[in-house]
Amino acid sequence: MGRIRVSECRMENVSVRGQGNIPTGMILQRELCEELGILPGLMRRIRADHLRTQDWFTKRGPNGGRPSVWLTEEGERKVRIYAEVQGDSPQLVHTFLDATVLGPAPHKARIWIAIENGEGELVKRGCVVPINLKNRLVRGKPIRVEAVSDRDGTTYRHEKLAGYPATS
Repeated sequence: MGRIRVSECRMENVSVRGQGNIPTGMILQRELCEELGILPGLMRRIRADHLRTQDWFTKRGPNGGRPSVWLTEEGERKVRIYAEVQGDSPQLVHTFLDATVLGPAPHKARIWIAIENGEGELVKRGCVVPINLKNRLVRGKPIRVEAVSDRDGTTYRHEKLAGYPATS
């Protein structure tokens, strides 16, 4: 079958030699890079900074080898938006960061996290989390948070809350 084409990935459960069945709506990252003219290094940075973990996955063939990176429809949409605006508009492209849980905060839907500021120092910030996850987010646990910036400053929320309207 050779190389994967974008049009082939749009069909229902495409069977790709060496990859098995790929769910509907998935696109191979390599194909999207070629289509948009994005270098692989930039794509890795886009994936790390702007995509949630649910927006992409890796799949290794049955014989091992290097895993292929697949993007969901939502991940593809975010990459296309980023490629259009070239990172100039932070309102359209959200930033995801790695943080460490410090402990519960007084509010029932918040926790304290440690996050790196621009100078490499760790700072303590509040983070909005789903209430059903709060008890599982124990001290020292690494999590991904979305940074939402506006004229009042930056707030943080758990990646599972990404896409909901900003809370104050």
